[in-house]
Amino acid sequence: MELKGLILLDNEFTGSLPPYLFSRLHDLGVLVLSRNHFPEEFPINIRDATFLRILTLSDNNFSGPIPQSLIIILNLRNNSFQGSIPQSICTLISNLQILDVSNNNLNGEIPKEFHNLVGMINEPPNSPSPITLDAISVDFTSSWLSQEVQLSLEFRDLVMNWKHSKQVISTNKLNMCTLLDLSNNQLSGQIPTSLGALKSLKLLNISSNKLSGKIPSSFGGLENIETLDLSHNNLSGSIPPALTKLQQLTILDVSNNQLRGRIPKSGQMGTMVLDLNYFTNNSGLCGIQIRLPCPEDEGFPSRHKHSHTSHGSCGKVCGSVTQLASYSQSESRFS
Repeated sequence: MELKGLILLDNEFTGSLPPYLFSRLHDLGVLVLSRNHFPEEFPINIRDATFLRILTLSDNNFSGPIPQSLIIILNLRNNSFQGSIPQSICTLISNLQILDVSNNNLNGEIPKEFHNLVGMINEPPNSPSPITLDAISVDFTSSWLSQEVQLSLEFRDLVMNWKHSKQVISTNKLNMCTLLDLSNNQLSGQIPTSLGALKSLKLLNISSNKLSGKIPSSFGGLENIETLDLSHNNLSGSIPPALTKLQQLTILDVSNNQLRGRIPKSGQMGTMVLDLNYFTNNSGLCGIQIRLPCPEDEGFPSRHKHSHTSHGSCGKVCGSVTQLASYSQSESRFS
């Protein structure tokens, strides 16, 4: 029987992968090598494994370019992959549902071709079901005493930064998850508006990069998004009102940017639970969410324009809130 799944996570393996790994294992559907000590470039002949659908290499020291194959789950977090995100990844792996390349050394711009990822556009199923090798187009059956036996695959390998906490996603929920995590790299340039087409995404994390420009209003099309993390970049302008349409949004983190203006207050932006830390260290945000009036609000205190002085590690928002504590007013004044 041909090998269909190879799971070697949580070991102390070192050294190089055998160069014939994919050329000989044509039928390999799942490869999990996470949390080992592999230090080398990943074999470039991965495309020989034409049935490979799940590839998780997280928490190793793999380097070189991002491997590409016909994959639906690609987890490369916490490695040393470098270079830019190849545009071809958006066409060659168009059924990609989960892409996590966080904590690597990637640079360049985010590809505009991400709108080709139909796996992040189509609606996810409403109920979970275990992912089996059969379900990902690999016939994992064997004959034993003339009886066909179907084998399913269960493993708990994907550790994701979900809603600002690490959570393990098991295989019986993978087909409900669609996420894109590009955080903690050296990506630069503007955020492509094409990301707004990924309407089935539940998590989008592009924090801790060198991105600039404005937050695209196209993000109003991320109708299933639950967590949107844009923090620790060089984004400017205002928070687009289009984000008020995101009914599933529970976490929006725009801290440590250069954003200005009123935080939108209608729709989901006015009802979700907000944390002041998600808005700190910007150059001029205001609004009811951070208890900081905008200049155009009635009764705006004249001393506000002098409030952005040194505020310590708490950031400008906290400092402004402290100085405005004596300015007694009801929230309705800003509603």
